[in-house]
Amino acid sequence: MDYSNASSSGLYDPFVASWSAFICHMMEVPMNCLPKVMDTGCHLCTTEEDIFGGPIEVHCVVADQQSSAFGQVCWDPGMVKLTLGSGSFVDFITRKPHGSGTGLYPVVAWSLQGELAYLAEGAAMSTGVCLEWAKSVGWFDNVADTSDMAKSVEDSNGVCFVPAMNGLQVPFKDPNACCSVFGIRVDTRRQHLVRAMLESFAFRVVQIIETAEEELGRTFDSIRVDGGVSRNDFLLQCIADLTGYKVMRADNLETTAMGAAFFAGLSCGFWSCRDLLKGKVTYSSVFEPRPDSVPRLKESRRLWEEAVSRSLAWYTHSDE
Repeated sequence: MDYSNASSSGLYDPFVASWSAFICHMMEVPMNCLPKVMDTGCHLCTTEEDIFGGPIEVHCVVADQQSSAFGQVCWDPGMVKLTLGSGSFVDFITRKPHGSGTGLYPVVAWSLQGELAYLAEGAAMSTGVCLEWAKSVGWFDNVADTSDMAKSVEDSNGVCFVPAMNGLQVPFKDPNACCSVFGIRVDTRRQHLVRAMLESFAFRVVQIIETAEEELGRTFDSIRVDGGVSRNDFLLQCIADLTGYKVMRADNLETTAMGAAFFAGLSCGFWSCRDLLKGKVTYSSVFEPRPDSVPRLKESRRLWEEAVSRSLAWYTHSDE
């Protein structure tokens, strides 16, 4: 197992770079059954010849979000990667493991030639889940239509959507929050509902970024984005407007696969150094912040935060 997967298991302590005896004891996991932790890119094994018709060397095993960050060439402290898929995963490259009181998770990003890199990750777990639910109840027929639907109305007409199908993570850490819709009126249309939902995804991403700015004590230059939901132009523009950061959408959205290929290629010598990889990732869609949109979005966010406060701790243990 490589460092990124070991760290993502929850049994590995990134602060001391070893399996955690305390967590293993608490979870009743015998430490002698845990695998050796290896570099993310190295010769791990060779497949049996009869599986693929010939032996194939395996040179990489890497965790999902860490691979995506590497595939986006997010290598240096201060860089930010955002994956918009089933959830919204915001990864901040750090020089050392970051201890957080609000739910940012410290993980090992990867290990190359024995050198560890780290990231702090914040997640909002209900992005794609909410979109699939909204489609199933008839808010839209095709997810690809949602950006144009949101743009077709001036605002959400007072509707607020709280995307908490799986509770609310950073900075609330509330598994008992409920998914909810506020402000429906007789003149509410599907377009208003869709716009409120997309804006809520942006608000959650912004909350995570603001949390990281405060905890890490720094601002950022840009946000590199991938994942299926990142095809939504309206959502990315909202994130750019609210954060004030340039949002760059990768032309190849499958950056997790790209990252794994990069690690394997470096390990087997296909590329001699990682600087050669920088030109392999391109961004033809860049969303610049629009200051004139900020006042309206801030007012929408103010109403949305009130809706969030009413959705927290909705469920109790007796309801589960």
